[in-house]
Amino acid sequence: MLRRLAAGMVVAVTLSGVVFATGSVLVPAPTLARSVCTGWTSESIPPDTIRVLRTLGPDAGRVQEVPFRPYVELVMAAEFGAGAPAAAMEAGAVAVKQYAWYRAMNWRGGSSGGACYDIVDNGNDQWYLPLSKTPAQSHIGAVARTWSLSIRRGGRFVSTGYWAGSDVACGVNANGVRLMQKSAARCAREGKTAEEILRIYYGESISIVRMGVNDLDGDGYGDVPALVTAPDGTVTARIYGGATLRTADDGATSTGEGWPVMLDVASPSLRGTGDVDGDGRTDLVYTRRAPGGGSEVAVSRVMDGGMSSAGLPEDPAEITSAMYAASTQTVLQPPVTWWTPGAVAADAAGFGPSAMVVADFTGDGRADVALASDDPATGDLAIDVLASTGSSFARPDRWWAGPHAGALEAVRAGDFDGDGRVDLALVTADGSAGTSDGARAFSVDVLMGRGGGVFSDPHLWSDGAVMGDGTTRELAGDWNRDGREDLLLMTANGATGVVATALLSDGEGFDPKVFRSTATGFRLGVAKLTVSDVNGDGRSDVVALYDAGAGEGTRVLPLVSTGTRLASLPGALDPTVDWNTVEPF
Repeated sequence: MLRRLAAGMVVAVTLSGVVFATGSVLVPAPTLARSVCTGWTSESIPPDTIRVLRTLGPDAGRVQEVPFRPYVELVMAAEFGAGAPAAAMEAGAVAVKQYAWYRAMNWRGGSSGGACYDIVDNGNDQWYLPLSKTPAQSHIGAVARTWSLSIRRGGRFVSTGYWAGSDVACGVNANGVRLMQKSAARCAREGKTAEEILRIYYGESISIVRMGVNDLDGDGYGDVPALVTAPDGTVTARIYGGATLRTADDGATSTGEGWPVMLDVASPSLRGTGDVDGDGRTDLVYTRRAPGGGSEVAVSRVMDGGMSSAGLPEDPAEITSAMYAASTQTVLQPPVTWWTPGAVAADAAGFGPSAMVVADFTGDGRADVALASDDPATGDLAIDVLASTGSSFARPDRWWAGPHAGALEAVRAGDFDGDGRVDLALVTADGSAGTSDGARAFSVDVLMGRGGGVFSDPHLWSDGAVMGDGTTRELAGDWNRDGREDLLLMTANGATGVVATALLSDGEGFDPKVFRSTATGFRLGVAKLTVSDVNGDGRSDVVALYDAGAGEGTRVLPLVSTGTRLASLPGALDPTVDWNTVEPF
């Protein structure tokens, strides 16, 4: 029996290895430092490889440079039983990855035979046994679902130690320094999520940050999926890669990556992105008209590989499942119905929803769908959750219903209170109740995710005014990288300016901060907005599909969050897509 699984002392490090992009925006770069071993310096993107001192088997005494992700999967196979509860396995995957990642950034001076190493293959660090251990699918899945997660304390990347520990009640032996495997498994069996388990063992003050939000191609940088309507009315998907957008210069052009898969014959008004199958890749989710009436939910899954549809037939009808299975590239599968109302009465939950959000409401590592609609029986607002099974959505389960005053402008999902459970923010604005300087009155109520299939009753988190004199766009994201989701209200400031007000969560309410205020240079009326972490730093960014002018196409323009403001990157011009035909997914 292994008594000690890994050593780990919590040590704070300072962010290094960044490059400056246009606009003095910090853009993390996965670079190598000098006079160290692996010397990885990015706290945003995991290293490509790690140097391991082998102490066991025929390679004992040698230093091997090992691909990092397979290394993490093999360590999981040696450290965690394949039958461990999923949430405990996911917490362990975060701990294993970050411990090794930290070692790849912080060399302790180890060398053997003239070759340096970051980490040892035994219990002094982490057990790495490639000759005797093979990762099970449960290990691979846990790593995939948590690959974009990292832990910060006081905003700083930390080492994550873990031990087997004693088989005691959940959290009894927590010390703020190490994950205790056996008692963490008890936490998981009690229904705790992976994020809740990490907070139990590393402390409530940690921030659990998700890097590269909306990463479809798996490179660690958030991408921008868009819908393009062809002249014949068919709708296909186009993806603009964050890795390209974050480094583009003023004259850059990019047509993105178009996938030859017809999604629909009409651009869906309700849509969202999320990893619904739990494979670690963001998928496309939307509602469409069901054959028998009402709204059904369809999914186009994003499959593994590099981002290309090269080699696939241009005619989507000619693309077979065998071609997808044989592809080594990232491909978008044709849409599949994951839930349909069937013969349910026309006034049942899920018909005619007014809003849809995609997030992991059940805490099982797979994104679910929440539909907001007016209950025809009571007139109340109803929130129904369709839980993902990995290949379909379960029938709608009503998590909350109640009266809601005012005009509901938006429903946004996020872990606003930082407890590891996804919450819902209901944004209400009153255009008639303005202030003397032209601002619009608004309020935000938050329904807390409680687990067990319920949201709390609304808690008023913000009640004030939105500066600006135009229509407000409401976006959810972690704008300051503290592990709690926030809101961002984008409002026109005259004909050519914009005011961006971040509602920053403190766990109990929103604190408004102006992140951008300009009188010129950004016309909100010709900008279609979405959220993506294009520079992979863990802070959400705004991306605008911006009208480049008559016949000029569409400019993909990132407004990158620095934690206190939104700064412009040059973005890229797509001259092939008319702005009137494109919508962010």
